[in-house]
Amino acid sequence: MIAYPSRPSHFAHKYCRLLFKQCVANEIGPEGCWLLTVIAHTEDARHYKGAVTFFNLQLAPLVGLGSADALDRVRKRCVAAGWVGFR
Repeated sequence: MIAYPSRPSHFAHKYCRLLFKQCVANEIGPEGCWLLTVIAHTEDARHYKGAVTFFNLQLAPLVGLGSADALDRVRKRCVAAGWVGFR
């Protein structure tokens, strides 16, 4: 298990700006960028006290995906590209 790193205030905003400055959507697709944005801002809502958890069927519609399988494919692209550390 990967330890949750400490995060500075407003990390989610800085992270999302980095996503668009690096043109990450070209690498992992817009669904991947939206997945990372949803996760980062949910962590922000918890004041970076720890990693957030979702059930696949809870997260998929938030990201605009129709199934857990589609979410799994997007998540794997994010992990393979190094933008997120969960599996």
